[in-house]
Order: sequence, then C-alpha cells, then structure tokens
Amino acid sequence: LADQYTQNIAFGVSGKYITEESNEFGSGDDFTLDVGLLLRFGKRFKIGIVGYNLTDPSSRSFSRKLQGGVAIELYDFIKLAADGAKLYSDNYSSSDSYSSSDINYNLGVEFSLDKAFALRGGYSEEKLYANRYVSGGVGWISSNTIIEYTYYNGLNDKSDNRHILS
Repeated sequence: LADQYTQNIAFGVSGKYITEESNEFGSGDDFTLDVGLLLRFGKRFKIGIVGYNLTDPSSRSFSRKLQGGVAIELYDFIKLAADGAKLYSDNYSSSDSYSSSDINYNLGVEFSLDKAFALRGGYSEEKLYANRYVSGGVGWISSNTIIEYTYYNGLNDKSDNRHILS
C-alpha cells in the first residue's frame, strides 16, 4: 500500500509472508513488514529510506535491513543514484565475514533515450558475502509497463554472474 501525501512526500507499507526451505538456513514460515518514505526536493533531487523485514523474522536470509539513498537528475536524460544498506540481525555467527558495522552500497547511472528507453550501469558491494559487482542493463518504459534486463558481473568470483529480467 502506498500513497503520495503531498507533491513531495510519498509513504508505503508492504506485508510479506515468507516460506523458506534451505539447506543452509533451515526451514520455516514468517510474516514481516517493509516501510518506505520518499522525499522530493524540487524536480531533480530525491531522498528515500526504507526499512525491510521490520518484525525481524527468524530467517537468516530475511534479516532486518535499513536502506537509504539519494538520486539526482542532472539533465532530462541523465540520472545518478547512490544508496547504502545496513543489516541488523543476531542470526549471523562470528564465523561469518559480515560485521555489524558493514554497510552494503550501490552506485548507478541511467541514460534515458526519448523517455521510453534507458541504459544503465552500476557498481555494488555486498559486505555479507564479500562480493563486488559491476552491472549493465536496458529498460523500456511505457505509461503502464516497465520491462528491464540487467546483467551483474561478479568481480571477486568470475563465475558469479546474474541475468535478471523483470
């Protein structure tokens, strides 16, 4: 559920029911909530913050997370974005490479062509699994449909590549 309260403020809440079966993390069912806020400052600058899994489900793969980001539209056809995320969980053992002070971050750029096509590039660093990625993608945007393809290339593990179509 989301609503735009003013021209510059939007708020949303989403519930999730999770069923998990994993050899690594165990099995179980859980319910959790995500909550987000978007603030617009003028036409070209935005700040967002979202809390994921706020009920802190017992699942290790769905830990509580706080994420914030900024986006700026330099021109009508160039957007820059950066965000950071911090996991909050007691579900990690001291043998994990993740530290409670670690922050995952993403940097990205988007070039819009004729407001219907987008070319994207980015960099991501995931501290939990010590992964770094570069990515590239394309998107097609219409008034009621968005189709996107993204390719992630693992920098630490060359066999860690992802193809995402949404």
